[in-house]
Amino acid sequence: MDLIERYLANMLVLLPKSQRDDIIAELRDVLTGCREEEAAKLGHPLTRAEEESLLREFGHPVLVAAHATGRSST
Repeated sequence: MDLIERYLANMLVLLPKSQRDDIIAELRDVLTGCREEEAAKLGHPLTRAEEESLLREFGHPVLVAAHATGRSST
């Protein structure tokens, strides 16, 4: 399982069942796009460390899940 899929799997249990599929699909698209853009900018596929950095910048799964469901305070 790649890092994006592991990141999304960690988020699954935090999302309401009625919204899981839609939110995960949208986040997968966003993260995959970010990974592709960064790889194009760097001129090579991302290393594991670069992909970990990308996910850290995106945000902790708990915070992203809260934001995606409107439960964040920011």
